[in-house]
Parts: sequence; C-alpha cells; structure tokens
Amino acid sequence: MIVISYGNIISVQQGTNDKVFQRILTFYVRPPAKILDCTCGPKYFWRNWQNNKLDGRYEVVFSDIRKLGHIQADFFNLPFKDNTFDCIVFDPPYQDRWRFNLEKVKRPGRLYLENPYMLSEGYECFTPQQLELVKTEFYRVLRTQGILIMKLADHRSRNIWWQPEVFKRMTDLFKILDIIVYVRPKGSMLPPIYFMRRNKRSTLVHAYFFILKKREVED
Repeated sequence: MIVISYGNIISVQQGTNDKVFQRILTFYVRPPAKILDCTCGPKYFWRNWQNNKLDGRYEVVFSDIRKLGHIQADFFNLPFKDNTFDCIVFDPPYQDRWRFNLEKVKRPGRLYLENPYMLSEGYECFTPQQLELVKTEFYRVLRTQGILIMKLADHRSRNIWWQPEVFKRMTDLFKILDIIVYVRPKGSMLPPIYFMRRNKRSTLVHAYFFILKKREVED
C-alpha cells in the first residue's frame, strides 16, 4: 500500500531514485491519474510499487525505445492520442561518452555505458536542442494542467547546464513549478567518470528533478 502525504517537500532530496521520485510524484500529481513513463528502462523509479495500477491510485503506461515497457516507442514520436495523460515522467539518457553493456565486460570492475539513443538515433546523449523536439510531443499528449517530471544532470565536459536550458526552451509551453536537487545516497553506484577525475566536482554526484505544468492558451 502506498502512503500518500501532501505535506511540504524540501528542495534538496537525498536517497535512492525510487524513494525520491515517489515523494515528488505523490506531492505534485494527485490521484487518480494516468501516467506515462516514456523512458521507463528497468523501472528504477517504480521499485517497491508492485504493479502498474499502484493500488488504484495511479495507472502507469511504461514506454521505452527498447523492449522494456508495455509499448516500444520513441519519445520524439509518441503513439498516443492528444490529451491522454495527467503526467509524463522523462528520464532521458544523459551519460556522456560512455557505454554500458555487461556482455562486453572483459574483466571485473570494467564498466561500459551504452546509450540506446546513440545507437538508434545517432545521438551521443540527450541534448538541450532536443528539448525543442520533445516538448511539443509532451504538450500534445498531456491533459489540461498536466504535469511533466524531468530528471536531468549537468555535463560540465560538454558545457551543458540544464537549469538555464529548461527556462529558455520550455517555458513557452510549460510553467516551471519547482526544481529539486537530487543527491545520490552515500554508497550508491557513481558514474564511472567520477572515479577517473582527480578533482571530483559536485556535478558528478547530483541531478535535478524539474516539475513543469502544461500551459493553457490563456496563460
């Protein structure tokens, strides 16, 4: 059973992906609601939630470019009708220039990161320019007052800083409700690049949850 509280939510959250995400979801998206997780992957956000009905509070459609969800689909071209969902969850590939494939591990401790969009669409990782492409699809399939929850991480090496990019590229169609800094829990798996840098910067161990609301014509 999911215990839902509508109390305050703090602006910096530390913990596992699933626990932090569930705090955010239950605060900003009141049930009943139909949710699309369009980058579901192995469903890290939904651990400990036993099924896609989530005790009747939420109905979740899992989608991914790989065969990992209910539907195999590209988030640039969502196969859904207009005004279908109350919330979209978006956690795009943002590992920079690394590959992960357990079948290719040659020795213990060697880690490869493999970005599926790099293989299928020719992209190295999700970029700010691609926000221009996905935002119209998200706007289309979201219902009135629909909520978009995006998890993104900065790329110092590529000079990508997501806060100004989201403000610049998203606010014509969405209102920004909140920005929450997500800090990895102590002892969690860190990106492999973290262990290769002498000066370990904070951008390697934190990310952001952006919470946005669909604008209406009168906005």
